[in-house]
Amino acid sequence: MADIIYARATGEGPAAIAVIRLSGAGAHALLAHLGVDPPALRRASLRRLRDPDSGDEIDHALVTLYAEGASYTGEESAELHIHGGAATAEAVFAALERAGARLAQPGEFTRRAVQSGAMDMAEAEGVGALIAAETEGQRRQALRALNGEIGVLARRWRTRIIAALGLAETSIDFVEEQLGDGLLAQAAAELESLILEMSSHVDDASAVAHAPDRPTVALIGPPNVGKSSFLNALLGSERAITSAEPGTTRDTIEIRLLVEGREVIVVDTAGIRHARTDIEEEGVARTWRVAESADLRVFLISADTKTAFRDAGLAPDAADGLFWTKADLAEPSEAVCGDHGAFSATVSIVDPAALRTAFARFVKAKLPSAAAPLSPLAGAARRIAITERARSAAREAVASLHEGHPELGIAKMHEVGRHLEALTGVVGQEDVLDALFSRFCIGK
Repeated sequence: MADIIYARATGEGPAAIAVIRLSGAGAHALLAHLGVDPPALRRASLRRLRDPDSGDEIDHALVTLYAEGASYTGEESAELHIHGGAATAEAVFAALERAGARLAQPGEFTRRAVQSGAMDMAEAEGVGALIAAETEGQRRQALRALNGEIGVLARRWRTRIIAALGLAETSIDFVEEQLGDGLLAQAAAELESLILEMSSHVDDASAVAHAPDRPTVALIGPPNVGKSSFLNALLGSERAITSAEPGTTRDTIEIRLLVEGREVIVVDTAGIRHARTDIEEEGVARTWRVAESADLRVFLISADTKTAFRDAGLAPDAADGLFWTKADLAEPSEAVCGDHGAFSATVSIVDPAALRTAFARFVKAKLPSAAAPLSPLAGAARRIAITERARSAAREAVASLHEGHPELGIAKMHEVGRHLEALTGVVGQEDVLDALFSRFCIGK
């Protein structure tokens, strides 16, 4: 029989409420040692918690019980909503230990959910990814896994494999009736269609895996074109020092900004010009490094300028953005930059809302991957690798069928099915389980 485990499910530190989870056969009866009269299932009820040895009162708590098969872990479970002070939590933990429970290991609640069949492997990965999510894209993708989209996809693919298997196996039974070749051709066609679908998902998931979670957007331009003012307008506060004196910015300044549901890092850089001091020379050098490594570049130039980017040795191209600043002072002259082909907008800090809108349009145009990816496989290298192995086995099956070896093709199709089970099932991969749940927090 599995141990009864407990853990704090809410964060550490003082709080109004702390939630403590228990799971395992006998969890409800264990609470009787704390003086709890069991309430009705799934109904939060106020109870007094007492020390199992002395009978002294520890706290007032809301107690909720969950039956086996109807809880997060799939086991008999309970939740205690106690007051959130550290001393109160420690007293409850000590009482649970004396009553026979033990502190859960990292990820043990979710691991038990997988082992009991309450969730599959991919859904468990979604739980871990949702806990670790730092960006909107990561949150959305984690929810797709948690909501079972990977399981739906794997089951659909297994259904197609079973159909192809049926055709191949039937071809062996009807070889004397001259029907075998036609059935093998149908099975191969089904597999080839499946391979194309798998490839689409692998390509999409791999592209997302290589896309930056927080793209860097560098603000580039000569001195005194309003880069720091542009940064402040994006942020809506005075983050960077601004001055009419050219060369005020000597070092890079970074801010995090949510644009079109995606977090980006905007970097203000020193103005590009011939440096007059060692400090200014280092600032310009850092600007060049940022310009080379940034995912996106926004070139800023004042609408009243007579200076071309080419004079500074750097100019925008079609992958960049060109923002004419100080539009309230003059009309921009396209002749200054020539035929650059970049995304172009005219802005002014007099209208910060319009400036932010133009910047958002630029980010959206240049980062189409900010939208939710097509494939639910994205977000875990394990899922992509398994699908690649399944696709490889399917290709070998097609080759065997075309060569008139249905037995070999059938064996490879069974291999495809096993790989698809590994997308969502445990299938004896204890090392995979250990690696996954070791990254979870204790209360999950």
